Amino acid sequence: MIGCWLFPDKSDNMVSVRRLPLLADLDSCKKLSWDSAVRVESKQQDNKTSLKNEERKLEEQEMKKWSILDRISASRR
Repeated sequence: MIGCWLFPDKSDNMVSVRRLPLLADLDSCKKLSWDSAVRVESKQQDNKTSLKNEERKLEEQEMKKWSILDRISASRR
């Protein structure tokens, strides 16, 4: 469950130090609220994806601006 649900983004090759104490005592792991942990991790992954998408959109807009400016300057020559 840890590999599939808590860390669904396989592009990352590191685990946050915050989560290591949760695995120190495997017997106590049964008592933890894994459902909540999965929801939090999923939300964080969604936020990362949203930020990446937003950054990509901004980069595309910037590229379009430069493309338009290049065309305008080329037409004036």
